[in-house]
Amino acid sequence: MRRAEPGAASRRWLLLTACAVALSAGAAEPLMEAAARDLFARWSGPLDAQLAAAGGDPVVLVRQPLLRSPQQLRPARIVFGVLDAGADAAGRGGWDLNGLLLDAPRALAPGWLLFIVGAVERRDGRPAALAEVRVLARRDDAPVWRIGPGDEAAVAMLAAARDPSAALRFPAERDRFRAEACAPWLCVRELGSGAVWHIRLDGPAAAEP
Repeated sequence: MRRAEPGAASRRWLLLTACAVALSAGAAEPLMEAAARDLFARWSGPLDAQLAAAGGDPVVLVRQPLLRSPQQLRPARIVFGVLDAGADAAGRGGWDLNGLLLDAPRALAPGWLLFIVGAVERRDGRPAALAEVRVLARRDDAPVWRIGPGDEAAVAMLAAARDPSAALRFPAERDRFRAEACAPWLCVRELGSGAVWHIRLDGPAAAEP
């Protein structure tokens, strides 16, 4: 039996608790929805362009930079990044956007490529805070996207669970994301922190970036 997701009261308590801890652990103020969608479009656009240049074949994604863990035996991770998105002419401000291609069973999201994408805010030329995390999905045969809702509690939980002495980046070396069914949604869970994000692939076009 699937464990029920926390109710509204429980999630408010989790949000307050996690935010209190995350204030000193690299979490930023949440972005407004329109700003978040614009930001993630800065990430998905270059990825669409790269896929188009390769004839639309998603196999090009396996040629992306690989992050390998020196401490764990696991498959290499495929990450697509856009750095300094939204920075000014002097290179100040902006965000580093990195999306991890999820190794989800085809039966879980047939016809879709699933990503967990994080935006790290930069201040004075340095990574300063984890600003936003979303699940994004792209049709594997066309530039059609879906974007999941933001979740302040999940971002705060992830930030609070991280080693504050480690370099701030997304995904972090020890982040372990897993896609799983949670009908009518599809969920992505970070196993170390317990943070969960959602996306609905059968939603209306308004769910696109």
